[in-house]
Amino acid sequence: MGKGVRSISLSKKIKERLQMLNRTEVHIKGLFLLMLFFLAGSAEVLNAQTVNVRLSDKQYVSKKWDNTRGLPVNTVFSVLKDETGYLWAATEEGIVRFDGVNFRVFDQDNIPGVVSPMFYDLKKASDGGVWAANANAIVHVHRNQIRAYDAKTQVKGSWINTVEEDHDGSVLAGIHNGDLFRLKDGKIEGVAGWEEHKNGAIMAIEKISEGVLIGTQNGLFKLDAETGLIEEIPGYEGIEIRALLETPDGNLWIGTRSHGLFHHQNDSVIVVDESVGLLNNQVNTIRLSEDGRVWVGMGMGGVQMITKSEIISLREVEFGYTSVNDIYITENGNIWLSVTGHGIVQMIPADIRMLREKDGLSNETTLAIYQDEQGVVWTGTPGLGMNRIENGEITHITPDYGLEHGVVLGIYGVDHFIYLGTGHGLYRYNPETDSIDRFFTADDGLASNIVQAIFQDSQERVWVGSRSGGIHRLLNHVELERLELPPQFENAEFITIFEDSRGNIWFSTTSAGMLKLDGDDNLTGYSIHHGPSSEMVLSMYEDPDGSIWVGTNEGLLVLMDNGEFRLFNRSHGLQFNGIFRMIEDDYGFLWASGNFGIQRISVENLLAVKHDDTGTKRISSRLFDTSDGMANHEANGGVFPAGWKMANGEIWFPTMQGIAQINPEALIKSEAGVGVHIESLRYGDNEFTETDEISVQSGVYNLEIHYGSFDFKKPHTINYYFRIDALSDEWQSAGNRNVAYFTSLKPGNHTFEVKAEQFGVESNIASIAFSVEPFFYQTLLFRILVVLGLFLAGYFVHAFYSKLKLGERLKKQVDHQTKELQQRNQKLEIALLDIENQNRVIKEVAWVQSHQFRGPLSRILGLIDVVENYDQFKSVGKDRSELVIEIGEAARELDDLIRKLNAEIEAIEKTEAQNYE
Repeated sequence: MGKGVRSISLSKKIKERLQMLNRTEVHIKGLFLLMLFFLAGSAEVLNAQTVNVRLSDKQYVSKKWDNTRGLPVNTVFSVLKDETGYLWAATEEGIVRFDGVNFRVFDQDNIPGVVSPMFYDLKKASDGGVWAANANAIVHVHRNQIRAYDAKTQVKGSWINTVEEDHDGSVLAGIHNGDLFRLKDGKIEGVAGWEEHKNGAIMAIEKISEGVLIGTQNGLFKLDAETGLIEEIPGYEGIEIRALLETPDGNLWIGTRSHGLFHHQNDSVIVVDESVGLLNNQVNTIRLSEDGRVWVGMGMGGVQMITKSEIISLREVEFGYTSVNDIYITENGNIWLSVTGHGIVQMIPADIRMLREKDGLSNETTLAIYQDEQGVVWTGTPGLGMNRIENGEITHITPDYGLEHGVVLGIYGVDHFIYLGTGHGLYRYNPETDSIDRFFTADDGLASNIVQAIFQDSQERVWVGSRSGGIHRLLNHVELERLELPPQFENAEFITIFEDSRGNIWFSTTSAGMLKLDGDDNLTGYSIHHGPSSEMVLSMYEDPDGSIWVGTNEGLLVLMDNGEFRLFNRSHGLQFNGIFRMIEDDYGFLWASGNFGIQRISVENLLAVKHDDTGTKRISSRLFDTSDGMANHEANGGVFPAGWKMANGEIWFPTMQGIAQINPEALIKSEAGVGVHIESLRYGDNEFTETDEISVQSGVYNLEIHYGSFDFKKPHTINYYFRIDALSDEWQSAGNRNVAYFTSLKPGNHTFEVKAEQFGVESNIASIAFSVEPFFYQTLLFRILVVLGLFLAGYFVHAFYSKLKLGERLKKQVDHQTKELQQRNQKLEIALLDIENQNRVIKEVAWVQSHQFRGPLSRILGLIDVVENYDQFKSVGKDRSELVIEIGEAARELDDLIRKLNAEIEAIEKTEAQNYE
């Protein structure tokens, strides 16, 4: 090892495999000895001394919630997720539900039957819900339904420490006073046979394949699933059992308060305690992850992982004096811790791994990164020279080795040499001789001693960019040839070099745009002026169409076919504008570094935006920063290369605190996509879920619908869109807000729909249906009655008006007819008078005439009688002829009278006719 070189071993997988081979051999010997003991009939507990202790090969991102971020208190006893995705936490001030954004507390104020806010334990229920141990009740939570089973009578002034659902669906509850109860069919009763074993507070209950394990302050017991009998497990008398776990292969892990861990395996018992690397002998909780690792939460020191041969400490979590009370591990490997004094801690497997000074780098701040053809990675520092990373080891090439001041701005390999651009010229490092065997300065033809870019093109030409307008060719490793540049580039600072698919070489500057050298050695300058400082070009990229994209501090520019640049920035969907380096991975994504992290953009999406003439399409990008594992979100630019795609497909970027390592393949596999759910519909004190039949009362003017996504990592990056059929079919953007407000919705049936979008990916659509009851005046019946009433009113008005008109006509007719009647009455009165007069006249005439008629008529009748009886009346002295003559005279006299009467009658009739007319 030469001067200025220090070798540091990394805890990388290659080195770990070598170490594991040795440890495994020792471990096998230890297990063999254990088997000998047990084959000889020994039942004593043995200490295993073959466990290796090391830092985790996984990196996690920690996130904490306490009473400053929504929790009611900082001490959390238990934590668990239900089937819907909610996280539940048991605290001294209630059971808390968390969806990644909002905390909701349930306690004695909103759970009927609960009188104490104290909750100590949470366990999964077979229906997908949660069983919770309240101080005086057993509480069941399923979706939005919460039911409490009162246990005050059974608790008798103590409290419930723990609960567990048994094989038959009943729930066992362990009391601090040592009692054991069972909740079955809604009734809480004592467990038969427990009284004779009761021995101190019950601290843990765990369902296993053969029944249930019960850990107390003074021993361990098993409740047999078939017989219901309880037996004490020997060897644990007087030991306080805090945690229990059965693995899928039937092995048992038993955590104690002061004796560490006991591992029952193949009829043997192995003790894991402080003597073999456990941080603390007080074990509060034990959990098993999908990869078979046992996670242990301790009373002091936080958490550790245990494999078959190792105890692994987590360097990301340092709780010191705090106690980890519970651990919950999700299917995707997220770890949730409930901690005394620190609330809830989430540990997420890092999407971006960091290689830092504590891992062997000579300096946290990293500049240029380059990987040579042999797979060796070279990184520059701002004052401590260069790091060489090879086969799990980091070698430091320090300033003492021959680098003046040790600032390495650019690195590139040419043949078997590594060239370094520095603030004091161009250096050549020879790995074969482990020495710097040549350097170039202004005296050797450099335009400036500040060299920032070195590049070898496809024609094996070596280009060197410097300040003061320096573009040079390095000939045969020994001679520099400077190009003559256009006037606007004579004093330019060249910082990056790029070759496109047509063989053109592009040089970028900090203040003069960029320069293209074509295959005929013609130089063309490009001004990209889009702002006061946008002539700075930090990186370049060629898309599949052959278009050149330019990373500037103002955003992304694309050189269109017409020779003009088109700008895309945050307003078009970028996470940040300043782009230091762009690298395309093998999965269709472009990675771009900057001051605010690293953003990932779909190349397909980038092409679509480029070809969009309407300006409506947006760039869909995802930001990676400290929440994804970066120690510091500020990447480094202005160096070359400011990032590199490794031979294995990983992408490395330099940052202010180490090297950010990205595995695009693993990241794609771990991404689950965004989901959305509707929490509830609320108005006043009423709350409903999508499973309820929801009818909103009339008179409700303010309605809220709460929705969200179960994203506990980056909920702020989710955008929501909703619509309701009563208002519009168009989606309304709600941004990151997870509640929709409505006022005065129209009566009727409605459906509310919501969807989420994150990093350009949309979720499914969630919906909730409800109806709004109308006031009576808004009902169909009321409208029918109103229409009928209006019709009837119109009818009656019309009838009244018609009647009024008819009355007027009738009145006129009546008046007219009355007048006519009056006239006729007058005429009738006159006629009556006339008739009376006529009657009187007639009477007089009739009386007179009757006397006048009687004379001639009597004579005629008498004469006729004389003639007929002439023989009797011969004495009259007249013959018959004379009598006949007298009869004729009397008849004529009568005829005259009749004529006279007729004339008088005709005169009267004529008078009547005249009076009638």
